[in-house]
Amino acid sequence: MLDCRKKIVQSTEPVIREHRETITRVFYRHLREEHFELASMFNARDQSDGNQARDFAAVILAYASNTDRLPMSTFVPSSGRSSANIF
Repeated sequence: MLDCRKKIVQSTEPVIREHRETITRVFYRHLREEHFELASMFNARDQSDGNQARDFAAVILAYASNTDRLPMSTFVPSSGRSSANIF
């Protein structure tokens, strides 16, 4: 990642830390409501109990907090990879 992009990602860390579960809850709600064709990419049980949103929130925060240290694949659990693969 380019240094200028790392700085942008790192600058989002405080907001992500504070609002991470809201961000991912809205993200998944938007996917369910606007992009139903992607539903098969996500585990329905993990969606219903909130685990997938919490896992993805942790992935986003870890990435923003560690862009200098690790490649994304080092700390992204499989549930986060499904969400990240959309992009």
